[in-house]
Amino acid sequence: METKYRLLVWFFTAVMVITIAGFFKSYIKFLPDTDKYPIVIHIHFIAFVFWLALMVVQPILIRRKKYDLHHRMGKILSDCPSTGDHNSYAGKKTNDERNWCF
Repeated sequence: METKYRLLVWFFTAVMVITIAGFFKSYIKFLPDTDKYPIVIHIHFIAFVFWLALMVVQPILIRRKKYDLHHRMGKILSDCPSTGDHNSYAGKKTNDERNWCF
């Protein structure tokens, strides 16, 4: 079981590096010029990188037996519209029932 979690860490780290590298030419190299993109693009990028980082950290927490923190961080992932209950994001629930990250 320990080996599986280690492989997950390497897998998600590779996914994160490849994904961020893929956005270098179109977004990351322009970051000092924040006026080039609307603020929503920056928020989206930050949320995406945060989500990928959580995917790397989750198996590490399991391997280190920090289950409480693993569950709390999992709750963060499940409350995000992009990763959790897609019905709330699609507008199939009322505003009071929606869970949002921010």
